Amino acid sequence: MTEMQDLLQAMQELTTTVKEHKPDPATIDMEAVTAEFKKLLEEYAQAQPKPEPKRWGETEDVPAPGARKPRVVESGKFAGCDPFDLWIVQRSLQAGGKPMSAELRKAMDSTTDGSGDDFVPTLMASDIWEQVYLQSKIVQALGPLMNMPSNPYHIPIWSTYTWYVGAENTATTASNPTTSQSIMTATELLAEVNWSYTLDEDSIVPMLPNLRAELVRSAGEKMDAFVLNADSTDANNINEHDNADGDATDYWRTAGQDGIRHYFLVDDTGQAVNAGGDALTDTDIVGALSKMGKYAVNPSDVLMICDASTYLKGLLNLDTVITVDKFGAGATVLTGQIGAYRGIPIIVSESMELTEADGMRDEAGTGTLGQIAIVNKRMWKVGSWRSLLVEIDRDIQKRQTLMVASFRLGIAAYDRTSDHSAGIYNIGV
Repeated sequence: MTEMQDLLQAMQELTTTVKEHKPDPATIDMEAVTAEFKKLLEEYAQAQPKPEPKRWGETEDVPAPGARKPRVVESGKFAGCDPFDLWIVQRSLQAGGKPMSAELRKAMDSTTDGSGDDFVPTLMASDIWEQVYLQSKIVQALGPLMNMPSNPYHIPIWSTYTWYVGAENTATTASNPTTSQSIMTATELLAEVNWSYTLDEDSIVPMLPNLRAELVRSAGEKMDAFVLNADSTDANNINEHDNADGDATDYWRTAGQDGIRHYFLVDDTGQAVNAGGDALTDTDIVGALSKMGKYAVNPSDVLMICDASTYLKGLLNLDTVITVDKFGAGATVLTGQIGAYRGIPIIVSESMELTEADGMRDEAGTGTLGQIAIVNKRMWKVGSWRSLLVEIDRDIQKRQTLMVASFRLGIAAYDRTSDHSAGIYNIGV
């Protein structure tokens, strides 16, 4: 708790500094402030206590996967080690044709409910995927991750029911709702990490906690980046608008539906507000919310996502924004949320980059203007077709151990023709 309080205090001091220089912004080094704020954001996300996700229909007395006591080896040579780290060691040894030692087998068995290391890979996959999900900000805010029953998955959509005034002893008119569907298709995202035999021989165990932590952090961030920036367009897409050739391996190249930014920049441009290169105003935000109509009525259903510069130089200058320091102790249970605009949660994401005047990102990432995405969380769904898969092999020519991590994720809007989301671009920061 002390670490969290220190982070909240640092954010409060930084917020106060920005607000004190509001009348004369030229007296503050905003680049340095922004860099420091991004650093605090990352530390804040890592320091938050992890909530316990529960499946639909679970009661409080039924433990969810997240409620399991964290497993560590309690004694012996590997005391204190995370079993996932030991599993990587096991796979590394097996890839090199070396048998697993009795000590390592015993250490891994001691962390399972029964006997036998056959349970370990399944348990580790569940644990590490749960950690990745909890590390994400946007995906977690959008709601429970849906396990896709098929790929592609056709999400059924029903139109509104018709309600009538009833009369005694009289049958009512039956509703005849129409149906449609939204198709979710999974896209594979993967990363590879290699290390030398020398590192194996000098003991890989000490470096594994850092390797695992970075894997979890990076995968969680990439989940957020994908749902925000996904674009199926080959050339001149929203992430490299000046590239006529396109890159098929970029993480945003979705095999299915496009992401959140694509919705208001391409699919329905009428849902976008152009700030004109000027500083963010209440008028800009209210204009975007008004475009959403009924979908923006309930603040708890709405989510606002922005970049760090827009938060510091734009949102903090608005009197209607409650900053993270005002949440107090409550901020420790809000994953990623650092403020609220009239009750609407604000998430600052490193995946929301500065863009050009048209809201698009150029290939070199040299944009200078801010952007805000506003979504109704009930109208977006994130699905998983393959949870995090970690595979290990050897390259004998380079004398390296290769670890490849991958997962398959899908993003879908229930309807890409309604007004459930909006955005503000070309914000001067």
